[in-house]
Amino acid sequence: MKETNRKSNLIVILGLVLFMSISYSCSKTEKSWTINVNIEVPGITRAYLYKASADRSDSLIDSTNVSQHKFSFHGLNGSDSLGVYFIKFSKGHGSGLTCFVNNGDEINIDILEGGKVVYSGNDIQSDYSRYLQAKQQEVALMQELMTRMDPKASKEELEAVRKWYTDKTNAINREKADIISKIKDPELNGYLALEEILISSTADKNKFELYANSLTDKGRETTYGKKVLEILQYFDAYDLLFNSVLMNYEELHKKYEELDKTDKKSKFGVEVYNKLAALEALNFGKVPPPLVARTLEGKEFNLKQVKAKIILLDFWASWCGPCRKENKHYVELYNRFKDKSFEIVSYSLDTDPDSWKKAVKEDGLHWINISNLKKQKDDNIIKSYQIDAVPSNIILKNGKVVGRNLFGYELDDFLNSNLK
Repeated sequence: MKETNRKSNLIVILGLVLFMSISYSCSKTEKSWTINVNIEVPGITRAYLYKASADRSDSLIDSTNVSQHKFSFHGLNGSDSLGVYFIKFSKGHGSGLTCFVNNGDEINIDILEGGKVVYSGNDIQSDYSRYLQAKQQEVALMQELMTRMDPKASKEELEAVRKWYTDKTNAINREKADIISKIKDPELNGYLALEEILISSTADKNKFELYANSLTDKGRETTYGKKVLEILQYFDAYDLLFNSVLMNYEELHKKYEELDKTDKKSKFGVEVYNKLAALEALNFGKVPPPLVARTLEGKEFNLKQVKAKIILLDFWASWCGPCRKENKHYVELYNRFKDKSFEIVSYSLDTDPDSWKKAVKEDGLHWINISNLKKQKDDNIIKSYQIDAVPSNIILKNGKVVGRNLFGYELDDFLNSNLK
């Protein structure tokens, strides 16, 4: 009898535990967020949603049609942290709307004719809007700079304009940093501080320190805030990596050897080291790294297949305006030298096959066109050939590197002298 009672009590206890577990799980159920957009700009038929990350890469996660000037996105953040999303109106590169949402939020966005954007729905987006208003001053400042830059001005006058622009820029940076420092949400606080550093056109330590000081105590603990502090801690290595795009192997090697041991061991120092190894493999007289990719038709292509005396390896993308302009010059050169042991191999950084194919057809690129249709951070070809910007090119002669980034008359002169 006692054994029966013990079993009954055990069943009751297990039932209560199960009930409590179910109740707890239900109470923890997270509501999805919603972004509703009303767009009055004509001609927009489709919208794309990208998820942002601390390394500035973004992933396409959804798309939808624009119907009667309206569309919506729904989702659920993978954790309790703030979700950062971009809404774009064409796939791939280009600017878009930035949205900050927590689970359960409903954000409403009105995009008015003329480009004005009005957000409502949470305090986080309101804080971001205040930051954007301060940032908008940079556009007006650049426009005013253009009007003040007189090509006939004296050296003293130009110096005065430079000082005026620097002082104004510093004032705007202080205002933005002050706004960021007052943002209560730690994720947004860290995100904006990091964003200001990563979009900077120069590696300016004073400016970086200004935004590092705008981090709140909790903002410093976010993924974004930690990255800000990491950049400042290993600033010399970051600075070298930032400027490495302008350096050849010899220049970069010399600067790398001047770094102290801690900077060399940092993430940025390791990236510089890897870049050096790749650049060494692309030095004059070297056989370039393997290059295997897919053609427009989906067939495998290997650079070893090309037997021309001179090969122009072209790195470009459909979304790159300067690349499309350079294509016109390449077409002219190809028609002039294609019967003189000259070949062009164009490697596209596109991830969307339709955009790639459309651009090839529009530009009349009647040579070898290949791509792996991968994001740049995931593309081993881009890494091994050290493509930091497009357009870029590498010139091979008899299978070995003889030039890099020759454009315009320099490229014309090289081909004329080597393909007589």
